[in-house]
Amino acid sequence: MTKQHHHARAHETSPHALVEPTIPVNLLIVEDDAALLNVLINVLRRDIRYVFHPAITGERACEIIAQGRTDVVILDLSLPGIKDIDVLCHARDAFCFFECIVISGYAEKIQEVKSAFNPSTCFLKPFTLQAFRDAVDTAAENVRALRISLGHV
Repeated sequence: MTKQHHHARAHETSPHALVEPTIPVNLLIVEDDAALLNVLINVLRRDIRYVFHPAITGERACEIIAQGRTDVVILDLSLPGIKDIDVLCHARDAFCFFECIVISGYAEKIQEVKSAFNPSTCFLKPFTLQAFRDAVDTAAENVRALRISLGHV
């Protein structure tokens, strides 16, 4: 199975599947606005199953990707420096499967990424923190279910 195929299967996994809720999920959160990055982490911090890997640049995100497993990439589009598409290409090349959530203030950037990577969720700023948390929880559930089905726990 190709890496792209695994990525596609992650989206097909039912969020209602019974999965082991204690399996930790690695979240790469890439946001160049440090204040918003902290807000996003804090809204998720109450869930001890998440391991946070924050990055404020695309270059730092690629370094984190190179260091090990990333299960969910949460990516702000229009980063300074390395292009957001390049961060997603790096993740796709490094991992068999991952979920992708994109955030942008620009609808046209979201459309560009949707056509190339089929993210599980796209947020146009502003968005609600509850909707963000729900999307991350669903992505994490999909990753857990796929890891269990493939024996990658």
